[in-house]
Amino acid sequence: MVVSVALVIAFQNVDVHTYFSGWDNVHPEFNLPQYAYRTLFGAWLEFQGLGAPAAQSHLADIPRLPILLLLKLLVPDNLNRYVFVFLMFLIGGVGTFLYLQKVWLKNTRDAYRDWIASLGAVYYLLNLVTLQQFYIAFEMFTIQFAFFPFLLLSVHAVSKIIYAKSILIFFLVQLLIAPSAHQPTVFYIGALFSLFYAFFLNFFVKKNLLSALKMTLFLCLLTFFANSYWIIPNLYYLYQDSRYVIESRANVLFGPESLWSIREAADLPSFLTGAHYIFSWKDFNFSALQPEYIFDTWRNYLASSSAAFFIVLFNIFSLVGLLWAIFDREKGGKRWGILLIYSFSALCIWLGLFFPSAIIDFIYRDKSIQEALRNPVTKFTIIYSFAVSVLLSQFYEVIMGILSGKKSFILSRMLPIIVLGISFALVVYISWPSFKDDFLNKKLKVAFPSEYAEMYSYLKSRPANLRVLELPFFSQAGWGYHKWLSGNEISGHQGMGFYWFGFPQPLITPDFARWVETNDFFYHELRHALNSQNSGQLRSILTKYNIDLVIVDESAINQYNKYYDYQSLHQLLASIEAKVVWRKDFLTVYDRTGGVKRDELIVPAKIDFVSAKTDRVRRDFVSEDVGEYINVPERQVNTIFPFSDLTSLQVSDAVFENDGVRIKRRVPMGDYVLKIPGLGTDYYKTLAAVSFRDRRIQIVFPKTQVWTNNTEVILPQLRDLSVNVDGDYDAITLWVNRKPIRVNNNQVVYSLVQANVSEPIQLSYAELSQGQNGQLVSNEAKKVNFPDIVDRSWNEEITLSVSGVTNIGVETNFPIISADLRGNPAENCSFPNKGTVANSYIKSGTIYEADGFGVNCGSYNFDFLRPDYGYLMRISGKNFQGRSVKFFINYNTPNSLPEEYLGLSGDFSMNLALLPIATDAQNPYSINWETRSFGKLAKNELNEIRVAPFDLEKLSQIQLQKVEGRTPEKNTLMVNRADKFYNFLYLINADCRSGKCLVGIDQSYDSLWLALGPDLKLSPHYRYNNWANMWEVDRSGGVLIVYVPEVVSLVCLVLVLTVSFVLIGKTGVVEAVSSRGRAVFKQPR
Repeated sequence: MVVSVALVIAFQNVDVHTYFSGWDNVHPEFNLPQYAYRTLFGAWLEFQGLGAPAAQSHLADIPRLPILLLLKLLVPDNLNRYVFVFLMFLIGGVGTFLYLQKVWLKNTRDAYRDWIASLGAVYYLLNLVTLQQFYIAFEMFTIQFAFFPFLLLSVHAVSKIIYAKSILIFFLVQLLIAPSAHQPTVFYIGALFSLFYAFFLNFFVKKNLLSALKMTLFLCLLTFFANSYWIIPNLYYLYQDSRYVIESRANVLFGPESLWSIREAADLPSFLTGAHYIFSWKDFNFSALQPEYIFDTWRNYLASSSAAFFIVLFNIFSLVGLLWAIFDREKGGKRWGILLIYSFSALCIWLGLFFPSAIIDFIYRDKSIQEALRNPVTKFTIIYSFAVSVLLSQFYEVIMGILSGKKSFILSRMLPIIVLGISFALVVYISWPSFKDDFLNKKLKVAFPSEYAEMYSYLKSRPANLRVLELPFFSQAGWGYHKWLSGNEISGHQGMGFYWFGFPQPLITPDFARWVETNDFFYHELRHALNSQNSGQLRSILTKYNIDLVIVDESAINQYNKYYDYQSLHQLLASIEAKVVWRKDFLTVYDRTGGVKRDELIVPAKIDFVSAKTDRVRRDFVSEDVGEYINVPERQVNTIFPFSDLTSLQVSDAVFENDGVRIKRRVPMGDYVLKIPGLGTDYYKTLAAVSFRDRRIQIVFPKTQVWTNNTEVILPQLRDLSVNVDGDYDAITLWVNRKPIRVNNNQVVYSLVQANVSEPIQLSYAELSQGQNGQLVSNEAKKVNFPDIVDRSWNEEITLSVSGVTNIGVETNFPIISADLRGNPAENCSFPNKGTVANSYIKSGTIYEADGFGVNCGSYNFDFLRPDYGYLMRISGKNFQGRSVKFFINYNTPNSLPEEYLGLSGDFSMNLALLPIATDAQNPYSINWETRSFGKLAKNELNEIRVAPFDLEKLSQIQLQKVEGRTPEKNTLMVNRADKFYNFLYLINADCRSGKCLVGIDQSYDSLWLALGPDLKLSPHYRYNNWANMWEVDRSGGVLIVYVPEVVSLVCLVLVLTVSFVLIGKTGVVEAVSSRGRAVFKQPR
């Protein structure tokens, strides 16, 4: 029965003309040898952009490689993933059947045991919770689905008797379930539950707490040892590098959204049906070019039939089974293990139902927990589905026991068969769409255009160490959409991407920016360069990060702004002298380095030791100003860039006052040369506050100054101006360098003024009056004569000596401009329109509410605020309930991506840095925000939005150079020979001709990349250009560079395989049995 159901579902859902691809997919079949290599040496992921430690434990996929090889040999490539998913589906059903038959129902009457076990296993296959994991299947969840029942069976085998065969079985199951650790939390949760299960099982058998703890510890050690080849590198990542995930831009924005989706979907109907948050999520319909519900077919089926009623009924049966299991002493300790699994999983999946908000907020206050369990539904549903199926079997076991005890033939023989038959039929009925080809998401059945295979073939002909950039990108989270047109048919792909499975080169793609900070750094800079269409910055970035090839895929679409000007992108790449080396239809490959095999060693000619904050900056002016640099502690450097982080998304320490903004930083006490850059161009821009009051025009310009403990430097500026007018006008038009500014009497307006440094400002005005057609018209202009207000030193670099410095600050004085938030009515911008929204006004600000999936949208237009000048924007508010308010800053320029910001929970304030991206912007920024309901009430308060002009780019380049500091060093290293072995070992022979020399590798900085110099001592380790590894060597000879976790992983893998073969040998020779608390060996019977 179980096998038949699984095969029918598979037969109905496999489309033999497509790949199953999308969302979080893996495609080893594209290039299996390459995938195997990356997996075997997966402690360091060289292919992930700039290189990355194994956040996702790719090493755990090693045991899956033989299965993948068989599929590659026996099945067409496009069916590999289908077959694997349904193989896991089948194995999970069989495993559940065996667990129920041999363990849970072993005391049930033979006449019904197999039927109840089959019913429980079929329910495991077809219930709504299982469906949600397989509908958009990811291999690690299907693997856990397949082997978790066998994991518990192996616990029973070892607990019953410790001998070579039982340990071998346990080892084998550990290897089979290990690939579920592609996301390590999934494996850890399953392993933890199996250990709790083992404890209860042994405690109730041996009636001895110490013995139960010993057995649990023994199984824990076996689990650790069997998985040590991937667990040890992963534990290192969790200890050393887990902040990468927490701090990445994608997870900062998406993590809270995911969690609130889960919290608010957790209600009683969801619990009783198993339909969770993903039933309210949408994916993209490429034909309609708009989102639609992922489970649209299922939503309609459950709404139009009685299936939902029977789903609830089966889940109630499971709850009754839970109560009966508590009192079923024959089940022994295993019942407490299953009850723990069920209860804990249910609490985590429906945490919003079972826990008060205060407790959830307390649990998720820790950012590590927040990231590890930001989506507890995906982490716990497979195990929950298994526990529900076991408890449903418990219910039917009791019912069958009651009926079979009756004396009546009809009650004891006929009725049980009828009940089981109807139950089987109802399980099929509640899952009927699965039998009609809706067990897998149809949008994930993809026919890839042949152009991709041709591109892969071309790239395989190029050196494997060239680094490839994928363009365009529309989401920092890496979620991409590709639309393809074949004849009259439209198809597409949506998800995290697929390129890197097809070619050997490392790929820079946004998905990898979540796992290592250096990739995230790159995308902050790249995003700004593309937004600003700045060819100079783009060239600098691609050189800094050693990018060789660029793929432009014109099938990529932006789901929010459908149009993208690909011609502009091609022109931008041409402007940096990137050459087209391959093109086919919508795909183009550019080469910017000549295509030769690149040297993976970094040997800088000269290096500057600096102190600067360049993490996640959008322009790295340190790199642009000094070239190659090493970031070291302030006391060891020559140059300090105290404000280098002003080009970040936020400037947390900016202090807003009524008349300006100031920033203060501490530096090591000392004597310095202060350098402030000049304008660097003949034109300047500045904001002006223009007021008209009492027959007087007053123009006020920003005043910026830089100060240290005892020195104050006022930067070049325009002097304020006051002009008397010759009449009582209600309004005037003021022309500043021929730019008109309209001002009413008793009004202040703000406008951007542009002028040439070498020319005086021209000023005139005229009365603004009403013409014959009712339009406002300007009368004859009157020129204003005034002294020159332009400071001619604008272009000059300022250099002066400052002594005894401990603090340095920058300050811009100008009236702070505030938004009037009360002028914004509530607008529900959900699509399609649903739910409710409301605004209310209180003394401290505006309250925004949304409920029932409504989206309360607000906006404000500072008409002067254009993306060709720098500003700081302060936003403060409070999050009361639901996800905090989310802000969107849209540049309104072609091909630009908006900036997104998410407020924190509770009280929050953000100082947003608005960098210029254009030289002459035609449109102002669009500033929008939303309070979004994920099902329940969301409530936020917005207190203020305040804006101040701030020359972020210029001020970020301020330098403090120590009078007696470490000067830029010339590197005299000469490499005689360099050999690379796999992805983790370099052997270098080099001559260091004088002083101290430097050598590095173009892989992301990691503290366990170690270098041993000629004297076999560890070499000093630095971060080069804020992303790569660099070491200092002081003598000629051999240098060994090694990534330690990879060595540890290989050693552990060899040990695991050795022990496995020893156990295989033992099973045929000796048998270990327990005797009075100790193991003895004897010949098998």
